[in-house]
Amino acid sequence: MTPSAATEQLRAETLAQTEALKLALRREMRRRDHRQRDLARQLGYSDSYLANLLGNVKGREPAGLRVDTFLALARLLEASPLDLMAEVLAVPAPEQARATQRTRTAILDLAAVFELAEGLPESKIEVLARSTTQLVTEMMSLLAEEER
Repeated sequence: MTPSAATEQLRAETLAQTEALKLALRREMRRRDHRQRDLARQLGYSDSYLANLLGNVKGREPAGLRVDTFLALARLLEASPLDLMAEVLAVPAPEQARATQRTRTAILDLAAVFELAEGLPESKIEVLARSTTQLVTEMMSLLAEEER
């Protein structure tokens, strides 16, 4: 594959994943019964801008989704950004599927640890930090295994 073909393929895959992430946000909005207009106001956006951002405007090229906007929307929806991102990860080749699933599980476990840490006393956070170190070590070995 030529460099320009590889670049185009990467761009196409990235755009597809971004659109899938927007879809995951829209599903979460419906699931939690949040109105787009209310979320737009909370973010300081117009309703039409957020509609375009999320790809809800037919016949119009959707705007790109910035990371800070994605994180703000996830927070307003009280949704885990990692869970939303896990929904849009591409399905790998069959021989990599199990290792990738273990990595996803480790990442989601790590996210759960951070969510648990909110509002806990310092002594409890230290216990979670030790557990987190173990999870990160496991995750790194899984990632190394996937690269082989």
